Amino acid sequence: MTPRTEKASFQGLSFTQLKELLAQTEDAIADRRIEELKVLADGYAKKLAMNGSSIREGHAAARVAELAGLNAKTCGVRVSSSPLQR
Repeated sequence: MTPRTEKASFQGLSFTQLKELLAQTEDAIADRRIEELKVLADGYAKKLAMNGSSIREGHAAARVAELAGLNAKTCGVRVSSSPLQR
């Protein structure tokens, strides 16, 4: 069984052990989020390069859009609260 499909048993664990397990889980989620953001940033940089734009130009355009209120919520794009939820 893979860790994702394996059923966890928390019986017999102390509150301190549960808090430690929660902290480890949150750290793993944060690490995964960082990796996902790196992949997205790399893809964004490649797309900019293919269009003859620099990362600086892309960042400036994204900043202008953000200041104008154009974000995923206002554009009707569905975004999950976590990169792990798909």
